[in-house]
Amino acid sequence: VYVTADTAFGAYASEEGSIFVPFAMLREMGSRDELAALLGHEYAHVLRNHSKRTALESSRKMLAGLSTMYLDDQYGEKAMDARRPETRYVRQALLRETAMQSVQAGLIPSRTREQEDEADRVGTDLLVAAGYNSVGMLDLLDHMSQWERMQADAASAQAREQGRLAGMITRYSLNSDRARTATRKTGDKEITEGLVNLAVAGVGSGVEKLSRGHQDTGKRTEQVLAYLERKHADAPRPDMRPLPWEGNGQVDSLWSSLDQLHALMGKNEPKLMVPGKEQDAMLRSLRNSPAAQTPLGRYVALRFLEPRMERDKAMTGLQEELARPDSLYLAHELVLDLASRSSDRKQALALFETSRKSLGDPPELLHYGIRMNRRAGNMDAARVYAARCAGSGDDRIKEVCRSEL
Repeated sequence: VYVTADTAFGAYASEEGSIFVPFAMLREMGSRDELAALLGHEYAHVLRNHSKRTALESSRKMLAGLSTMYLDDQYGEKAMDARRPETRYVRQALLRETAMQSVQAGLIPSRTREQEDEADRVGTDLLVAAGYNSVGMLDLLDHMSQWERMQADAASAQAREQGRLAGMITRYSLNSDRARTATRKTGDKEITEGLVNLAVAGVGSGVEKLSRGHQDTGKRTEQVLAYLERKHADAPRPDMRPLPWEGNGQVDSLWSSLDQLHALMGKNEPKLMVPGKEQDAMLRSLRNSPAAQTPLGRYVALRFLEPRMERDKAMTGLQEELARPDSLYLAHELVLDLASRSSDRKQALALFETSRKSLGDPPELLHYGIRMNRRAGNMDAARVYAARCAGSGDDRIKEVCRSEL
């Protein structure tokens, strides 16, 4: 079980059994029994193999694929006038991240209604079998209902953003190489425009339809109550147990400092920043806080403090961060994009190698291998990374790598 520095109200279980719980949920929990209900629910997803791909997940991937395939270099070149000169990949990555905001879990549930209902039942069985009070499951669902109401306005804003992004994807799709090729082949621009609009609208409506099928928590509470009456009416109900960190000042301080870190991140644009007076004061107060040495805390400090450090000292600090086993992938991207613009190409390659080894040589770093080796004149090494990209089987990775060639 991993506690994440996320402010979202949604836990997640991966296929192999890891459970990720945002600190924001832990902060709102009322008892150890409620926490056990959450873990039981998430582990039920593992036991029932709910991580396999569903139609909902396929639609999410399709919408993400549209943004990746069609936001091409033409927009990136136009964006140069509006932003500081960054690498082509960074500009495209920013666009992709913007487009992906419309398919995040806060707007679109990652499980189907049937899967959530089954996890409620199995999670309740696990909770009772482990000797906890089954009221913990009802408390959890009640909290989830409150969280849903809190996020209703945000979801509405996300829905509006989704519509805006769909229009953006459509516009840049029509300017893509694929669209121009299709127009040349058919000789009819209207056909191409119609197909692009149909693809974007079709995927969007499919995702929306699947999202509406997600069960609301009020209905789920009724179903759990009926299930308890039917299956566990005679089960003992021990006293509710307090949370182990209840009244712990250190934990309260950790929650508070994590909130401050998120405030400093703002929109989390992946670039270095020079802090203003307000940010500077927050950074000073965070320096000795419990969150200062968390991966998120170090990442935020890196973004704000590195621009003011001497070059040699900064590079040493960057390399040390990449070598740490718990460094965030965001930190690796930040450092490698910085290294890509450095005139010290030997140092840039050293940072890339540190990152590659620290993360276990993931395919997401292959495009940096192409870029940095090309800049250093190591064309044979660049071609090796390009070949690995071509064989990755991931269209998104292959698209990014092609932009480096």
